[in-house]
Amino acid sequence: MKTRYVWHFHHDRLFELLLAPMACRRTGIRQTKEPTERRIRLGLFKLVKAQKALEQGLSQRQILALHRKECPDCPWSEKWQTIFTHRVRPKDTSLGRWCRPSEGRRVSQWND
Repeated sequence: MKTRYVWHFHHDRLFELLLAPMACRRTGIRQTKEPTERRIRLGLFKLVKAQKALEQGLSQRQILALHRKECPDCPWSEKWQTIFTHRVRPKDTSLGRWCRPSEGRRVSQWND
């Protein structure tokens, strides 16, 4: 399988390496994410057009410039490191001391 990068695989990561088909992630978003989040997640989840540029090891400034070019209307916040305009909080407040709010939400979905 070719190395491919995508924008916004997770809400708190700007880009990531794609390890499974994009259809699997889209299905996961539709089945597991809150209805209010689905539209923005599905709209921003897309392949990076400049794959070779990311493979060459760009600086953070260059990656942000590439992102602004490929996702011009994206709500990505450098300050909050998320695509959402609000800070995502964990469902279980006891998780707050173990991880950042963006991680707590993901962890709290896996109740044992």
